[in-house]
Amino acid sequence: MDHLFAPPQNLPPEMEPRRFWIWLQLILLRLHVRMVKGADANFLYGLTRTGQVFLVEIGDTKAEHQAALARKKQQDMLNWTPSKAFTAALDGASLLSAHPIEGGAPEANAFLAPVAPAACAPIAGCTLPPPDT
Repeated sequence: MDHLFAPPQNLPPEMEPRRFWIWLQLILLRLHVRMVKGADANFLYGLTRTGQVFLVEIGDTKAEHQAALARKKQQDMLNWTPSKAFTAALDGASLLSAHPIEGGAPEANAFLAPVAPAACAPIAGCTLPPPDT
């Protein structure tokens, strides 16, 4: 119980006139943290220039920390299954239209337009120059 009623430490000199009210607020804050997380939970509080104390963060207890470490050790880091979106992106299924045009010619549903072979003929027999490096 002595930690519950411990006075505030390392207060700035301009806060010394408000020391009693800050101490009362800290007691209430410690009671709240004990109610929520237990007696061994650490917390971080802030202090305004007017002497108001506010809760910044409540830390984990030692038991919660040990349980999190045990869960992390049980996880297999190499056991990874890709998500549906990732497999669809690799598969190319996302490139296809969800609602193809109904009716019409089959060329209307094609993703890429066919290229005439005559347009590629002059390029097919030529060798390309080496890249500039």
